[in-house]
Order: sequence, then C-alpha cells, then structure tokens
Amino acid sequence: MKTIAYLTYGNRREYGLELTYSVMSAVHFLRQRNDNIQIVLITTAASRRDDLPVRHLIIDDDEMDRWMLDGKYAHAAKYAAFLRALDESQGQVILIDTDTYFTQHPETLFERIGPKRALMHDYDTTLGTHPEWTKLLAQIGGPIAGYRVDGASVMLNSGIVGADWSIRSQIDEVYDLMSGLFAIEPVFNIEQFAFSAVLGKYASLSVCPDVVRHYWGFDRPFVQAQIDDLFPQFSRDLFDQHVGQLCAFGTPPKPLRHRLRARLMAALRGNNRQYGFAYLSYLCALSSENPKLADAWANTALDVLLENPAGWADIKTYVRQDFREFVTERLEQNSWMQPATRQRWREHWGDAPLSSERQPCDVRTFA
Repeated sequence: MKTIAYLTYGNRREYGLELTYSVMSAVHFLRQRNDNIQIVLITTAASRRDDLPVRHLIIDDDEMDRWMLDGKYAHAAKYAAFLRALDESQGQVILIDTDTYFTQHPETLFERIGPKRALMHDYDTTLGTHPEWTKLLAQIGGPIAGYRVDGASVMLNSGIVGADWSIRSQIDEVYDLMSGLFAIEPVFNIEQFAFSAVLGKYASLSVCPDVVRHYWGFDRPFVQAQIDDLFPQFSRDLFDQHVGQLCAFGTPPKPLRHRLRARLMAALRGNNRQYGFAYLSYLCALSSENPKLADAWANTALDVLLENPAGWADIKTYVRQDFREFVTERLEQNSWMQPATRQRWREHWGDAPLSSERQPCDVRTFA
C-alpha cells in the first residue's frame, strides 16, 4: 500500500482548512484512479477529522510532545511522523505539509520514489544564503552527527518528503543531525536541512513542484481565506460537494489604480518598494468586496510594516498618515476586520512587541 501522510496537531482553523483542501485535491484524482493509495492523518485524539476520508493514526499528547523535542521544536515532529508512517506501511510513504495541494495525480509522486530514490518538494538554496543560519554556522567547529554543515550545504524544501522502506534505518540519522544542530542554535528550518542532507546521502533526490503546489508566505492567508469560502464548516457533505472541482487559489488581482498609487507612495517615501507594497495591501484591504480577503490584505500590510528595517526610521512619522484608516480610533469603522487583526494594529500603534507566524512577504508581487 502506498501512503500519503499528513501530520497535524492543535485545532487552529487555518490549518484545518489547509488540510481539508489538500486531502480534497488528492481525493479528486484518486476517485478517478486509486492506484492502491491510502491517505493517513497522524494526529492527536482532539484533532481527529472524521469529516475527511482518511485513516487516522492517533498519537497521545505526551508522545506528540516528545516528537517535538519535549515541546521545544514543533517541526521535529515531521521526522517522527514520517518514521511512524514508514513503520506501519513498510512501503512507500509521502509526508505532505497541509499548505500543499495536488495539481496532478498523486501516483506521479510515487513514481519518483523507490530503492535509493527519494523525494522532496523543491530545491531551495545553500545555507549561506539564509540569514537565520549565520549565527549557527559560525558556531560549528566540525561535523555534526557525521555530516559536514557549512554555508555551501544545500537545503531543499520539505513541504513534501517521500521515501520507501528500503532506507528506513538510514532515516534515523535525520534525528541525530536535527537534534545536534538544534542544541547549538534553534533555527526554525533545521528539520528541512536534516531531511535534505540525509536523503541526499542515501538516495537520488527528485523534486515535484510540477505535481503539487506548496504555498507559503504572502500567498498563504489568501489561500486560507479562499478555502474558508468553500468550507464555512467542516462536513462530509461539503467535502463531497466540492471534491469534483479544483480551484486556482492564490493572491487576488490588485487593481491598476491601487498599483499606480502604491508606486507613487513608494517614490514619495524614498523609493522604498517594500513600503509601497505595504501601502498597496492597505488599499486592497479597503476596496475588497470579500471580507475574508480584505482581512488577509490588512494582515499583509501589517506584516510588511513589521519587517521595518532600520533604514525606515525617517518614514515612521508618515505611517499614521498613510495608513490613517487603520489607526486605532478608526479601526472599528472597518466592520469586515477580524478582532485579532484589529488587535494586531492596535499593538502596532502602541509600539508593543508583536509575534507573527507569517512568513516574510515577497515584494515581487508588487508589480
């Protein structure tokens, strides 16, 4: 049996939406031709999804915490989940992040794995191009778990991880490398590099951006909002209703008038394209007819402002003026805005520290 595996924990609705659409995209193709493929959801009892056509592999809360290096590193659970799925199937397993959906039949992925053949989502870059790795790389004085780790080391994206039972024992080295690096410096994507290094050592690695779409960063809140329109609640009836048709989700169109105004604003604020992109997001939030997409634009505008490099100091005095419809005293007038989004903007104006799980925005979409 070939296995498509998902790992979830917690009950955040955004991740539940992603899981729903990803499973739906797989089932869309599998109902046309199954090819002996099963879908397994690895999760805790509290996060069961009985509305989805999946087989559950339930992990107790204490074990899930151990998978996360005693709660210190959530992404470490992907390694343990992958091994659990391999041990149970003793065949081919593909672990897929929820923020990923199929654009071709899943069998195409399984054709790319086998003895000494493994799969990840796509090529990333070398560690030296990732600023978050600078401090960790500077502290490495020799091999970690038998692996050389330096700025030239290649990292692939782990939105997809696929392998078969033939290299089960070698995959144990993912844990050794991951935990060794994490003990030096807790970089968020250490798990991704560990999979890249170990699979690349024992197998020929393929990638698959032609088979799945793995969305992240700037696109992610918009895709979540669009899925939310399809699934106001999670039910098997809604799932079966929508499974026959896949949608082209992504960033909504940006009106030409807004793009022109944003370019002018960027020019006025020191030719700062990043600031212009924040302003473009602000304009799109105010004009969007879909409340969920408007809210996503409002969060995106703030995400870009929060990146606020030191060179923006001379712009800071203009922010309240330029984003005047989002100042605290006017927030309630935006009836479409979610309470959490209003709170984020209030904290921003108060210069309170803000934590955000969103990935950095890609200003190339400013065009």
